[in-house]
Amino acid sequence: MATSNVSKTAVYESLYLISLATQTITRHLERLKAANVLRPKPAELRKLVAQQLRSEVAAAVAMNLVSEEIDQAYLDEKQHLRLEKRLTKLKPTTTQSTKK
Repeated sequence: MATSNVSKTAVYESLYLISLATQTITRHLERLKAANVLRPKPAELRKLVAQQLRSEVAAAVAMNLVSEEIDQAYLDEKQHLRLEKRLTKLKPTTTQSTKK
């Protein structure tokens, strides 16, 4: 799964908004529980479901981002080593200056 069409900033913004939405859901469930229109156990169950969903999404995204970073690091290392090898071949051999 590549994030090539979406910036990492947008990905992290989505994670933030999902987390914020989970907090909002939790707050409103507490409000409904306090108003005695939602029983405590169902309210707690729904809060846990919302938190679980947030956690699962965040974990899946994080794993994909880490995988992409590892792949990119490997490609960058290969490119770096290839360039370093080319530059080493181009480097002039040092010659001693004539003695005075």
